[in-house]
Parts: sequence; structure tokens; C-alpha cells
Amino acid sequence: MKIEIIPEAQDDILNGMFWYESQKSGLGIAFFSEIESNLSVISQNPRLGREFRSKFRRFVMKKFPFCIYYMAESEKIVFLGFIHAHRNPSKISEWLRSRLQ
Repeated sequence: MKIEIIPEAQDDILNGMFWYESQKSGLGIAFFSEIESNLSVISQNPRLGREFRSKFRRFVMKKFPFCIYYMAESEKIVFLGFIHAHRNPSKISEWLRSRLQ
């Protein structure tokens, strides 16, 4: 299935990579590798993530405290964000909607 990562989500990935790399050398690359692996898994099974606010899906990463937010459409998967898992869910809904505009 075709995937699309919106520019804001690409920024989320880079920001996470830079932050983890600043904590420990090599950790930023590990973060990126984990995201790549998870995107591959999700692209093979788009329903893997739990429904979130009916329109979105949320996949919780195992090795890092982040969630991957996306929409599974008929022809493609649109990745909207990579967000720390401890963020307030009500604010995440607003945040995701703003990324669709």
C-alpha cells in the first residue's frame, strides 16, 4: 500500500532523532530505525493501530515512548504525526485536525 508522510510528521521524526541523539550517540539512529520498521508493519496491516477519534489510528511504538498517528485510506496510508505517548489525548485530536488543513 502507498504511504504518505506529511511534512509536519517528517519534522516530528527529525526532531525526535535530534533529541535522542543529543541524549546518547546512536540513539537518534535507533529511533529512526524503529520508526522505519513500524511504518513497514503498518503499511502491511493498516488496521493494526487502534482507532482514535473515529477518523484516525494510533500505533504505540514499543522501544520508544511515541505514538504514530495516521489515517488508513482505500489507496494509501497518510502518516500525520509521531507524538510522545504522554501527551493529552484531547489536545492530540485538535492537533491532528490542524494538520489536515
